[in-house]
Amino acid sequence: MSEALRLRSNAVGLIGASAMGVAMLSPAMAIYMNFGPNVLYAGKAGPLVFVLALLATLPTALSYAFVARELPSSGSAFEWARSAISPRVGVWVGCITAIYYLMNVVLQPVTFGLFARDLLELSGLTSGFSTWLAGALLSAAVCGWLVYRGIQPSTHGALAFLIFEMAVIFALALTVVAMQAPRGAFDGTPFLPTSSPAGPSGIFQGLVFALLTFCGFDVISTVAEESRTPRTLIPRAMMLALVVFAAFVVFHAWVFTFSQPIETIAAHVRAGKLPVTEIARQYWGRGFLVVVGTGLSATMGVFIATAVGASRVLYAMAREGYLPAVLARIHPGSQVPVVAYHWVFGGSLAAAMAGVFLLGPYPAYLWWGAASVFFAMLTFLAVNLTNFFYYYRYRRELFHPIWNGVVPAIGVIFDSYVLYKSFFQELLAQDWKQGKSVVVFSLALALLAAVKAGRAQRPAPTSA
Repeated sequence: MSEALRLRSNAVGLIGASAMGVAMLSPAMAIYMNFGPNVLYAGKAGPLVFVLALLATLPTALSYAFVARELPSSGSAFEWARSAISPRVGVWVGCITAIYYLMNVVLQPVTFGLFARDLLELSGLTSGFSTWLAGALLSAAVCGWLVYRGIQPSTHGALAFLIFEMAVIFALALTVVAMQAPRGAFDGTPFLPTSSPAGPSGIFQGLVFALLTFCGFDVISTVAEESRTPRTLIPRAMMLALVVFAAFVVFHAWVFTFSQPIETIAAHVRAGKLPVTEIARQYWGRGFLVVVGTGLSATMGVFIATAVGASRVLYAMAREGYLPAVLARIHPGSQVPVVAYHWVFGGSLAAAMAGVFLLGPYPAYLWWGAASVFFAMLTFLAVNLTNFFYYYRYRRELFHPIWNGVVPAIGVIFDSYVLYKSFFQELLAQDWKQGKSVVVFSLALALLAAVKAGRAQRPAPTSA
C-alpha cells in the first residue's frame, strides 16, 4: 500500500486522543441520557450504579492499555485477537466491535432528535417524526463535514464540543448545590445498596445504562496509527480519559439525585422526558435552553468520536481482506477511510430512523443503548482474553501474573456476570418490546458474526 493511501500518521497528540475518548464517553450526555434510567430502576442508588460500572470497567481498561502498548492498530480488538488468538476469532471480535461502535453511532441522531424536540416545543412548534428526521440529518451533515475533512478536524471539533458541554453541566450542578446545601440535602445514601427500592434487581437493570455510560474510552485505540508515539500515548490517553470522565459523572449524578424528589425524576423518565432538562427548567427557568443547546452540541461530539471508531475498525478489517476491499479506500486528500464513512453514516441513520419510527425517540435510545452494551461486553471480554493470550504466548518475558493474569481474569468475570445478570435475567424478564427483543436481536447478530468468522479464510495481509 503506498504512503498516500495510508491513514495520516503522527497527527494526534495526547490531548487530541484523550479528547476523542472523553467526547465519545461524553460527560454531559452520560448525565442527560443515563442518569434517568438509573434513577428509574435503582432509585436513589443511581450514583452507586455508576461507581459499580466504573469498577467493572477498570480491569478491561487496563487490559486495553497493556495490549495497545504492544499492538497499536486502527483495528483495535480485531487486530489484537487476530494476532494473539487466531484469525477466525479475530474476525468474530472485529465484527462484534464494529457492531458495538455502529450502535453507538445510531444513538446519536436519536439523541439529537430528543433535544431538538424540546427546543421545538419551547418555540410553540409541534414535533413529530419528520422534525426528528430533519434534526438527525442536520447532525449527520455537520459531523460528516468534520470527519470527512480529516482526523485533526475531528479531534478539534470533539474537543470544542466537549469543553462547552462540561462547563454548562458543571454550572448547573453548582446551582443545585448552592440551593440545596443550606437545607442539608446532601448525604452519602446514594452510595448505599439499600437505597435501591427494587434491591439488587434494580441495581442490575440500571447497570446496563451505567455501563453504556462507560462504553467509549476504548475508541482511543482506533486512532493508534494516526497518533504520535502510539505505544505510550494510547494507553495514557485511555486511562486519562476514563479517570476524568468517571470523576465528573459520579459527582454530577450524586448532586442531581438531590435536585428533585426521586419519584419526580422517575416520573420524568416514564413520561419520555429528559430529567436534566426538567431539573434545569426548575433551577434556571428559561436559562434551561442552554442545557438543550449543550445536548445538541454534546451529541455532535459523540457522533464524531463514534464515527471515527466505527470507520477505523471497518477499514482495518477490509485492509486485511476480511471485508469488501472498497471499505479500505483512503481519500488522497484528507487521508480518511471515505467509503467506510459512507457505510457508517448511511447504516446508522437507517437504523436510527427505524427505531424512532417504531418506538419513539426515548424508547429507541433505551433499546439501541441496551443492545450496544451487549456488544460492548463481548468486545471487552475478548480484549481481556487477548491481554492474557498475547503476553503468555508471545511476550512471555514481559508476562506479569497480576497485570496479564489476575486483571484480565477479573475483567472476564465482571463482563460475563453483567451479560448473564443484566441481559439473560433482567432484560429477558421484561416485555418483548423493550426487553426480550433486545436480547434476541443481539444474539442473532452475534451468531451471524460467528458464521462470518467461520467462513473467513486467512488472506495475505495488504498492509505493511
